[in-house]
Amino acid sequence: MKKHIVFLLHGVGKHTEGWAKDPIIKIKEKIDTILTETNKQPRFELEFKELTYGDIIDANMATMIEGAAEWEPLHNFLSTGLAERNNTNHEPDNNKEKIVSGLRDYALDVPTYILNPEITDLVLIPLVNNVVDTIKENPGAKFSFICHSLGTKVGFDLIHRLYSGGSDFNVLPSGLPEDGSPEIRSFYQLASIPEVMNKFDAHDRNPSNTFIKVCKMSDMGEQFGVITHSYRIFGNKFDPIVWIGLSKNISPTVYTSKIQLDYIDRAWMHDFDLYLDHPKVYLPLVEDLCNVVLDSNFKQEKITAYDNSDNNLNDEYNDIYSELKDIVNENSNGINLYKMINDIKTIIEKLKLLDL
Repeated sequence: MKKHIVFLLHGVGKHTEGWAKDPIIKIKEKIDTILTETNKQPRFELEFKELTYGDIIDANMATMIEGAAEWEPLHNFLSTGLAERNNTNHEPDNNKEKIVSGLRDYALDVPTYILNPEITDLVLIPLVNNVVDTIKENPGAKFSFICHSLGTKVGFDLIHRLYSGGSDFNVLPSGLPEDGSPEIRSFYQLASIPEVMNKFDAHDRNPSNTFIKVCKMSDMGEQFGVITHSYRIFGNKFDPIVWIGLSKNISPTVYTSKIQLDYIDRAWMHDFDLYLDHPKVYLPLVEDLCNVVLDSNFKQEKITAYDNSDNNLNDEYNDIYSELKDIVNENSNGINLYKMINDIKTIIEKLKLLDL
């Protein structure tokens, strides 16, 4: 049985070594449950490996804020946010504070990663080295990535570095991996943000025109990329970070599926495990990771039951989230990073006026 190694990349907020323990347990539980219910046998031997960069982000956040001193009044907003984040006694204890804390972490982590190319290198180089070492130690294995939030951008950049940033791997002009370079079986973006984030970094990449795409045949001919099986993009209607970084403009030929989830069972729906709980996420994940095909009726029954469960608070939160979303000018989010952070500040100010 072929080995399938799955790398996990976290999103915003504080993450240290061991952060992936719970997501890995949840993925394994979903796999075991679905394979048992459908009497399927996995065709791959799965191995999960966490990738961590949060400590590097944290260590360099003060440098980013110091370098953005001209961003008044945003500089004070970021400085206050960093003090709250490092205050172990500042724990969100209600719905409003949970949303505010999540948006605050996004406002801190994204510019720290994006603004200074040296910090970007500090994040990416050890990640690429980790992945390269794993690939070399496992000849013939399959490799996939499950990325969340800021990790979807970091993962996007990591794959670019993997093939073109000084490692031993390369892509051909066509976009296919060079002989001896690995293929990526599946690339999952949960709470995807690379489309807007790519506009802010030094590379100004267009996600529709890179080798990070699914290799497939189409009516227009062949399309070559480094992803051989599936490239899946997920967002949630009730995830404010997805509004800010939503992948709206990526060409449909690049990915396998782009799914907007419409489910809420708590005020803050951005967390990694909440995406993994949704059958529209975990059912294709089981298929892709284990190389099995699930019956379409079985999948639809799971999705319908989940959407219609008593835990779905869609009606309760719909108006509140619609009101919040209206204050974000989606047409201008790609102009510059200052505008994006200011949007987050505006959302937080609006949140403080609402009764959640």
